Amino acid sequence: MYNWSSEQTTALLEQAPQNSSIKYSLQHPYSVLIRNLSLGVLGLLGNSLAVTLIAVNKKVKFPLKMNLVSLSINDLAFSVTAILYGLPDWIMSSNDPQCWPVVYIVLSTILLSHCMTCLLAMQNFVAVFLPLKSRLIITNSTALAAVLVTWIAVYFLVLGFLGLEVSSNMQCLALALLSRAGLGALCGVALACVIITVIANMLIFIKLRSRRKISDILNVNLKKASIASVNRTQETEIVSRAGDENVAQSSPGPSGLNSVKKFNDLQFNRSAADQPFKATCDKSIHIATIVNFNEEENVDHDNFMTENSNGASRNTDICQSFNYNARSHDEQQTRNMFGVNPHKTLPSQKSPQLMDSMSSSMKLDLQILPPKLQFTVPSHTVPAVTRHHRNSRMKSTSNILLIMTCLSCFLAFPLIVDGFYLTIWKRDLQQFASSFFGILVSSLNITHAVANPVLYVWRFVAWKNFLLRLRHGRRRA
Repeated sequence: MYNWSSEQTTALLEQAPQNSSIKYSLQHPYSVLIRNLSLGVLGLLGNSLAVTLIAVNKKVKFPLKMNLVSLSINDLAFSVTAILYGLPDWIMSSNDPQCWPVVYIVLSTILLSHCMTCLLAMQNFVAVFLPLKSRLIITNSTALAAVLVTWIAVYFLVLGFLGLEVSSNMQCLALALLSRAGLGALCGVALACVIITVIANMLIFIKLRSRRKISDILNVNLKKASIASVNRTQETEIVSRAGDENVAQSSPGPSGLNSVKKFNDLQFNRSAADQPFKATCDKSIHIATIVNFNEEENVDHDNFMTENSNGASRNTDICQSFNYNARSHDEQQTRNMFGVNPHKTLPSQKSPQLMDSMSSSMKLDLQILPPKLQFTVPSHTVPAVTRHHRNSRMKSTSNILLIMTCLSCFLAFPLIVDGFYLTIWKRDLQQFASSFFGILVSSLNITHAVANPVLYVWRFVAWKNFLLRLRHGRRRA
């Protein structure tokens, strides 16, 4: 592949523009070989490591894992092409039978990289802005279908842009071998993907920042109201309605108390002294519900990163108990709930596993209340994610979003600018593509293939746990 005869070298030197990088590459073939091999090997090793670590990581959910593995495989194909054949900007002419396949693979992997990054940004956008519907929208089947459709669509698009033949007697330059219409369409698709990626990542970044501020404000308000923690040794009320009698029976708590109260005593009668708590409760009810769901499913700031098999993660430092609100319109719902099944009871301390199903069927409101007004249901005994840990992960995700956005813009900008410039103004595509700016496009794309796996492995692989397992494995050996 790299063994050029003197006649081939002389012919290409005559065709190459004056003072172009093509002429320099033909005069210094070993420096070009070292460049292609070094960057190609780095991309090959990095993407192979990324595919392996992400594929075996059980904490990464399938939709995200599918996108990351697909992106790494795409960059892996680009790296292998660079190693085996070298970048087509450097070593071949269009008369070489291997020119068309190499240019086709290079253009396809470049465009597919931008499309997969856009798909990942849209998945994160749905997870953050539609957390309650994200599990229905982004399923394993839809994620797999989206990846397959993206791959097929990109390769068919590039086939239409490039055609089945390339012009003869030209350098094997990707930008030069494309027609003006094909080059403009390719750059247009890349530009659309970059715009969608940037907008989605910026909106996610703003949303995460505002969520962190709201969490801090709620934390301060809760501390001022002295209701940040709940006395879990309170007596657990088990409410039942037998027939037409409004009776609430109290099960013995840790203190061994037994009492009978009227059902109406459980209604929400806030006094004037309790009004300061009302604003905090009303403002935080929606936020607390969403935050609690997000932490159970890990769909907002972790991008489906962690599976929660037991569903035990709780936002206990914001909301510690389920409160049954029996005022106004909820009163009729309460009567219907207890009227359908006279023996239906709220979960007691002996049956905490019923809390999720019962709370969803009873449509209980998650609120923050003073201890004296709380109708307490014991939460899971599994420790919840602390606020510090949650904020640190949210901050890490925000930083990754900024890096991904800047990287996408930096790598796509030369391709888009050069492509539109060639399409609209430049006449001699070959001369411009063989210039410094044309070579910059191919160089940045192979840099993209090296940088992508490093970024995603850094974000989604628990290096601390991985190194600990590796150390334990060596000790056992």
